[in-house]
Amino acid sequence: MSLRAGADRGAILIVIDGCRADVLSHTAVPNMDILIGFGVSTFSARTVMPSTTLPVHFSIFTSLPPEHHGITENLRRPVPFPGTMTITEMVKAAGGTTCMFCNWEPLRDLAPAGALDHLHFAANLHSPCGDLDIAAAASAHITAFLPDFAFVYLGSTDVAGHDHGFMSREYLRAIQKADRALGLILNRLEGHGLSDRYNLILMSDHGGIDQSHHEPVPEVLTVPWIAYGPDIRHGIAIASPVSVLDTAPTLAKLLHLREHESWRGRIVEEILREGRHERTVTG
Repeated sequence: MSLRAGADRGAILIVIDGCRADVLSHTAVPNMDILIGFGVSTFSARTVMPSTTLPVHFSIFTSLPPEHHGITENLRRPVPFPGTMTITEMVKAAGGTTCMFCNWEPLRDLAPAGALDHLHFAANLHSPCGDLDIAAAASAHITAFLPDFAFVYLGSTDVAGHDHGFMSREYLRAIQKADRALGLILNRLEGHGLSDRYNLILMSDHGGIDQSHHEPVPEVLTVPWIAYGPDIRHGIAIASPVSVLDTAPTLAKLLHLREHESWRGRIVEEILREGRHERTVTG
């Protein structure tokens, strides 16, 4: 860990693309169940409109709705509005190390030049083992280099939803595979004695209905949001409303950083364990 002022723990953000909030009760997800049972969770978190992958991810990283960060569709080389600040930029400004692992290439633009220490992209969205390969690469890098902030994106679930329908048999199998990918990361951390070095947020960018995720309906707009780790309370359901905009401020809190003045989300304070020391580092 190299975050300025000696951050004692890092953070990992895992996004399962197109994971509906209600799907976890329709198929076996033992690793997600561990996070739910020993962490905090809500299955009524709200995403933004348009509920499209790149705009939502920019909202997750900048804590701004699309109309304020400027990315409203899936673009090649998107340019957000001036004044936006991503969580990766905040970590780098504080002297931290960052990394990203994804199998959908446009996500590399979530981190502007200079905001990433390591980027791993593999064009394997349609591969049977694509998400597993991404998780294997991420877990190997995290345990070897101990980055302060790691982003892991698993995109094959969204492909299954578009190809076969959200909640189809193929989609449920993709969710199970994403759960196995999560297990690779958790097991690797535990095997290297690092379970107490990382707090983790697992979430989705949007849900889906039929073969789409653009309709303003609960199946699309409601997503799971789960936090787990040494600074996180155990076995608690989050009672207050949660938005994808709350992710960056909460990650910043976990990383000893103050949220950026432009951010619109809130710190989800109720997830934090009592007695956790105050953070003082600014970005």
